[in-house]
Amino acid sequence: ASPPPLRSHQGAGCAHHPWRCRLGCGRSFAMAEPWNVVHVFEVESDDEGVGGFDVESSGPEDLPVPEKAPPAREAEAAASPLRFVEAPSDTETERDDEESTSGREVKGSEDLCGEQAAPGPGDAPEDLRQGPADEGRSAGPDPGGDGQDRGLRVREARALAEQLRAGEPLLQGAPRSSRDNPDFVQNFFRASRLHFIGVWRERYEEILDSLPAAPPLPATPAGRQRLLLHVDMDCFFASVACLGREQLLRGLPLAVAWGTGGASEISSANYEARAMGVRAGMWMREALPLCPDLVVMPYEFERIVGTAEKMYRTLLEVTPHVQGVSCDEAYADVTHLCAGDAAQAEAAAESLALQLRREIHGRTGCAASVGVGQNRLLARLATREAKPRVDCAGCRSAACSQHAGVFLLRVDEAAKHLAHLPVQDLPGVGPRTHERLAQLGAETAGQLREMPEPRLRGVFGEAQARQLRSLAAGVDDRPWEPRPPRRSVGAQISWGVRFGTQEEASGFCRQLAEEAGARLGRRG
Repeated sequence: ASPPPLRSHQGAGCAHHPWRCRLGCGRSFAMAEPWNVVHVFEVESDDEGVGGFDVESSGPEDLPVPEKAPPAREAEAAASPLRFVEAPSDTETERDDEESTSGREVKGSEDLCGEQAAPGPGDAPEDLRQGPADEGRSAGPDPGGDGQDRGLRVREARALAEQLRAGEPLLQGAPRSSRDNPDFVQNFFRASRLHFIGVWRERYEEILDSLPAAPPLPATPAGRQRLLLHVDMDCFFASVACLGREQLLRGLPLAVAWGTGGASEISSANYEARAMGVRAGMWMREALPLCPDLVVMPYEFERIVGTAEKMYRTLLEVTPHVQGVSCDEAYADVTHLCAGDAAQAEAAAESLALQLRREIHGRTGCAASVGVGQNRLLARLATREAKPRVDCAGCRSAACSQHAGVFLLRVDEAAKHLAHLPVQDLPGVGPRTHERLAQLGAETAGQLREMPEPRLRGVFGEAQARQLRSLAAGVDDRPWEPRPPRRSVGAQISWGVRFGTQEEASGFCRQLAEEAGARLGRRG
């Protein structure tokens, strides 16, 4: 069919920065074209602005400001909750860098079900009781549906997301700074991901307190190595967002963030969204051109905590030797559960991992990947191999028969997996250490392993140089600390802080001190 008349499309840009229609007409538009009906564009330039418009900055982390669409785009605003506003000022684009979760799926960064909202062990829907080969999959080539059905579900899903956001004070146009809102501190912590991490840590301590104290780790059997499981929930926040809503959300690309503004940061994306190029840590202005049908669900911290607790309690029923990492990630030492020689013990650990994965899925409704290795480093590397593949049609939103969700990494195979591992993925290698290693020419664990130790000692000192080389060789002798002592308790806010008088500053500091004191009180 012939392309629609030019007047039926929106256009923006200029002769040097054209926009291309993404609705199938193949047309490009320049600034002279009129705006009139809804259209989806892909900006063919590096400009962050969008034809004189930009996406509203969000608040702490990525809290969006309710916005009113410009008159020229009222049709688009009515058709989708992914709205545009005039470009914000510098003060409006401030965000909480310390709570950023770029590059990482939060985990605290970016799903749990409460008892009323998500299925429990005995009432999970039939499609959530499948084995590892079928979890999260839908029949047919397009689980998201096609045509009008898919479009309708996308609109209904976005409407649901907006309804959920309606309950958050900081998203409703209320005063958004400490100067204007007497409840700013309370509202900020309610919506803060960093605060959620602290709340989860307290809840984890309560779970451990409710159980008998873990006994000391049993000795390693003669002629054997220890065997550890690394459990990591798959796109956890996005998975929790789907609990109890499978019929509506199954097969749709979905991400979790506070808002849909361009400066909103994605903390979690499901595998349908990842297949379109959407990743955790990506700005919404980057994600939406890649995936126009993206459904953006808000954080649901209470559901996240509930699901995380179910996962941990399931793990603690298998072994008391558990070391928590975050709300969706943990290590478990199962050496004492795996009898026989080295080969038999490894097979037993792999079988146990498969059983544990099925049990976690049955109780939480969310899929997990489990890596098996002789130390924490190797177990975590194994989990990478266990994860669903974005490029595998069989995996969909979980594992398939070729990628079963469990992977055993043997010591003799470790060198192959470590050879091309970026050094920043090794434990304890932060930005500064990474920079210094890069200056030495060590960008991968394989390159680090081959580097002469005297050269490393000259930069890092003897102890750190030895540790870096050991990790690069797959040797991880970090101590097992199932309950490491907490060395500090605090409260901080680095967004929305505005004072007009000394009294306002004093009042804000008083509220912040009260929050820190309450946290200390909960710690005893």
